[in-house]
Amino acid sequence: MHPISLSEKKKIFKNKFLELYSVSADFGEFKKDYFVVVGGTRVGILLLKNKSVLLTKQYRFLIDDYSWEIPGGTVMKGETLESAAIRECLEESGMKCNLLTPYFDYMMSVETTLCHTHLFYTKDFQDLQDEKKFDKKETEATKWVPFKKCINMIFTGEIKDMMTIVALLTYSKQKRENFNISDIDNKK
Repeated sequence: MHPISLSEKKKIFKNKFLELYSVSADFGEFKKDYFVVVGGTRVGILLLKNKSVLLTKQYRFLIDDYSWEIPGGTVMKGETLESAAIRECLEESGMKCNLLTPYFDYMMSVETTLCHTHLFYTKDFQDLQDEKKFDKKETEATKWVPFKKCINMIFTGEIKDMMTIVALLTYSKQKRENFNISDIDNKK
């Protein structure tokens, strides 16, 4: 196995949301060019109540349709993961989270997309929708969906968002195998 030699990063594009750069890797016998999208750090949150999950409906350009998703988004400079999750949830759903429990994190890709995502869940929140605390420019609607139906929506193609799929499936798996995940029932 030959040592890998990497070229300097060549910036192609950058704005406040993402960066695109290229880099070449020399493997000795061949070279490979990589085009990397840096999307920052993201957070997502499962709000759980009465065996249901809160989903938000948002327009997504790449599918030219609306998508049902868990609340989530980008961690802004200076924010902690928890404060970003609380902010995103309030903006997208009108729900103010009081206590978050981290349960899973993952990389969107390990080759061309740099976007570390952290997932939380909570049963401790306040509904502030009547106080107009969420941004209607981001969210078309919200609804509580039974957890089992959410899982089915993944396999019928109704839920297409990767963060939502990962959040639901990892929470479900951890719940079934008792990896220190509390009961999905909310006793409120």
